[in-house]
Amino acid sequence: MLYLLYADIVSKVPKSSNKTPQKPQKASHMPCREGFRAVGTKCYRFIRERTDWHGAALICGSHGAGLARYDSNVDKQLKDFMKMIPKLNIHLEATTRTINCKVGPPCDLPKNRIGLTIKVKDNENTDSCRGKLSLSENKRQFVVKRGCKETNFIVETVDLTWVAGNTQVLEFGQRAGKAPFQVDAPRLIDAKKFGRKKGCFQASRDKRGQLVLEPNENCLEKLPYICGYGML
Repeated sequence: MLYLLYADIVSKVPKSSNKTPQKPQKASHMPCREGFRAVGTKCYRFIRERTDWHGAALICGSHGAGLARYDSNVDKQLKDFMKMIPKLNIHLEATTRTINCKVGPPCDLPKNRIGLTIKVKDNENTDSCRGKLSLSENKRQFVVKRGCKETNFIVETVDLTWVAGNTQVLEFGQRAGKAPFQVDAPRLIDAKKFGRKKGCFQASRDKRGQLVLEPNENCLEKLPYICGYGML
């Protein structure tokens, strides 16, 4: 009787385990909402439908997000999203086309695109045009200077998309809550370069796939846009 009782007691004592106790796992972030893609701790969504900057800001707000910003090191994940765009079958990558242009007034590039590179179509005219081709400041036009013998040029262009950052009404750092939907330029860009330019910020990818931010003076131009928000 005692033996059985002892055995019964022993059988109920928890056996020691040689396994190392596991550390409690950290709570994972909530998944992104439908239509958004996770990049680090951010969720982004590219919307193809074109609208002006203010319309884009309002629509992003209706999705519980905002126009994608580039303000802190966390926001550098926007760069990663821009690199992912070709894999997502979003047509924001650089393309080339032949444009006829003669010496004289600037020649327009395709609408809603900016120029990256220009080269002559006929290699025999490369030397005569060297140093005589230049993009305008807003990269929407290019100029052929006197002496260039070529009239057909291969121009590499890229799509534009709206992102947050608007200095249309107030200059850099001067908003202070004075105008609705007007926000200072993203802080991770060169303030000296853009500080006195007015416009709404647009994003594009350069020929290496890197994020490029530029102010667009025409905030009413209709472009696609990127919404974003931080995970909880």
